[in-house]
Amino acid sequence: MSHFETSYSAVVSDRFSNRYISPYCIMSHRRRDQGRTRGGRGQPQRPVAPISPDGVAEQVQQVGESGPFQRGLAAAVLLGRSFTPAENRYLYHRLPMRQPPTARTVLGHFSELPALYRSLADGTRSGLDTEGRERERAERLVALADVLARGYGELVVCLPVQRIEDIIRRNMGENRISKFWEKVLEEVEIENLRYIVSCSWVALFIVQLSQASSILAKASLTDNEQVLVITSAGLALLWAVVVTSEGLTFAHEKRRQDDRYLNGIIAREL
Repeated sequence: MSHFETSYSAVVSDRFSNRYISPYCIMSHRRRDQGRTRGGRGQPQRPVAPISPDGVAEQVQQVGESGPFQRGLAAAVLLGRSFTPAENRYLYHRLPMRQPPTARTVLGHFSELPALYRSLADGTRSGLDTEGRERERAERLVALADVLARGYGELVVCLPVQRIEDIIRRNMGENRISKFWEKVLEEVEIENLRYIVSCSWVALFIVQLSQASSILAKASLTDNEQVLVITSAGLALLWAVVVTSEGLTFAHEKRRQDDRYLNGIIAREL
């Protein structure tokens, strides 16, 4: 639909099955820890601030290097960075890290991406009251978010549910939940592209075959003319598939590049 690794306090980098911890469990552990003492002297521990979407930037614990599958922020130490509320919302929802690893989650996430980028663009646009480099940075962010909102709005995920579930199972061994979702979403986009191209072959072949058969049935043609009609239909089929494939590939690469630039701007690396 190629694309910072984040580990939130609600996620532990243990085996995959242990990584989904409910907020209730987290707060329960915090209340338990707050009742403990330091050094056995009866001094209460300092309370821990609850997790909130607007504070997600301060929750970042780990940032890995960008790999070929990553859709996210470039490698950077983001802890302590200052983000706007719109950027915090984007960072909080850019990966479905609080959702179960299912095909339904994947499909739902892709359907929500246009609104996510549109919200980032609108939120950043409403705060364009600064001057100088910060204003220029915000304007670039708005432009890229608008483009990505349109790009993902045009993306149609046709990949069968079984194929999506296979991709999820194939990446279950990934220890970090953020990296797991980076890989899954990227592979789904790539496999979806291949699936659409392969389906285009079949659909266009049927159309061209029907047209060629109609011409051969209605006209009295010599053997050479019949060969010419069949050859022309084959070339038209090949050309149509190439054009479709190139267009889809270009759109995919453009989304990857724009997403990388946008996240670089948020990380203040670009």
